[in-house]
Amino acid sequence: MVLISSKQKHYVKIDCHTYINKFCEKYIDTWLGNMPITENKPTPLPSSPTWIKSFNAATGSNDPKIQQQLVKEMQINYRAGVGEIIWAMTTCRPDIAFTSVKLSQSNSAPHQLHYHGLKHTIKYLYATRDDGIYYWRTKPCDDLKEGPPPKINSALHDLLIDKRPDHQPNVAVAYADSDWATCTKTRRSFTGVCIFLSGGVIAYKTRFQPTVALSSTEAEFMAACDVGRMCLFIRSILWDLDIPQEAATVAYEDNDGCTAMGNAQKPTSRTRHIDIKYFALCEWIERDYIHLERIDTSVNMADHLTKTLSRILFTGTLITLWDIYHHAIQQRMTSQ
Repeated sequence: MVLISSKQKHYVKIDCHTYINKFCEKYIDTWLGNMPITENKPTPLPSSPTWIKSFNAATGSNDPKIQQQLVKEMQINYRAGVGEIIWAMTTCRPDIAFTSVKLSQSNSAPHQLHYHGLKHTIKYLYATRDDGIYYWRTKPCDDLKEGPPPKINSALHDLLIDKRPDHQPNVAVAYADSDWATCTKTRRSFTGVCIFLSGGVIAYKTRFQPTVALSSTEAEFMAACDVGRMCLFIRSILWDLDIPQEAATVAYEDNDGCTAMGNAQKPTSRTRHIDIKYFALCEWIERDYIHLERIDTSVNMADHLTKTLSRILFTGTLITLWDIYHHAIQQRMTSQ
């Protein structure tokens, strides 16, 4: 399945609406057609705290007969459905990255609640199938037509424009976040990292951390090390593409202890238990490859990659950057 690329006067957009339409065809005549989204701002998973708690605690049966009955009752194969949303996530839908990982945890023995979560995610994808990643031009390309503006997901006062950092379009900027001990079964933390260029995300990752962190600061430090590795990789690619990153790549973190540890460039008596490999981050900072900087959680673009957020918070993280640039374009067009 090929990604759709749309080149417009003010931006280049990639999306996978053709793929989403295709795999949703088999569900339209059954459960998907009977589950219309009525919310103005849907989320990949239900945002009710009660539902999320039940979803995390649910454990499915390993009995093949029970699983076959669930497939028949829910009218969807769980593993196939998870695979379908993972393809969309890995191409151009970072907004469902956390959801994809959570649903994948139950591939071996899904519970009925997991099926409901999967169907809700597919319903969300179908309702937002035209969403994609926008890369904005510094100057309008008059040879191309005026494209439709991105859908506004947030009210202007929710964008927190004054708090958001501003960078040149050819400068990559990274965000890292972690949700400490989020897995109720293993108590491992979630890591979420993403890197932006020209207003759009060019690299993102969501995963469980390999070891159990003893504190939220330790979990954030491990996440910062992940974003550091990704930054080094992206810097090398951009160098080959003749977009050299001359200054240190700014990596934003929302934990004071993490930024203090990274910028101190050495372990302390309270952090010696952390694996040595994570302190490579300190060396990268010393060599001026990475610059770790504190940012408020409300404008941390990686926040929604680590947890299930409410409707308002979800639309105020990574995908809201489209809204900010759309607002800037509207202002520029008005001034012209």
